[in-house]
Amino acid sequence: MAKQELTCDDILKELRAKQYRPIYYLMGEESYYIDLIADYITDNVLTDTEKEFNLTVVYEIGRAHV
Repeated sequence: MAKQELTCDDILKELRAKQYRPIYYLMGEESYYIDLIADYITDNVLTDTEKEFNLTVVYEIGRAHV
């Protein structure tokens, strides 16, 4: 069974309804949507203490296209 991929709107809708998942692994070609979700979580979901302990943001640099 194939897993259903969530759109940016799906994820933001869940977050606004305070339905949180244990981990968010955001990836894709459109960094705008990744930043939109990450910023929403940072600004509206995590406390300052949680940001220090539970937030890791990694950006890929120099991705090679073959």
